[in-house]
Amino acid sequence: MAIIPTVLCRKHAGGVAFYTGVLDFERVDGDDTLDDPSFSALARGGDHIFLPATAGDGAFGRRSLS
Repeated sequence: MAIIPTVLCRKHAGGVAFYTGVLDFERVDGDDTLDDPSFSALARGGDHIFLPATAGDGAFGRRSLS
């Protein structure tokens, strides 16, 4: 069983740029555009990260109930 962290971001395009450019992840799946809101699945080797950006992500007091 794999554990895949979900990293919320305020600006999706900037988040994807950081994880792919600085941390060497590859965008392997997701929405066709990087406009907000959006979703990307990133991978590096056998590691994966889900990177969603939706209204309110990163705001103080935000939490997911799902």
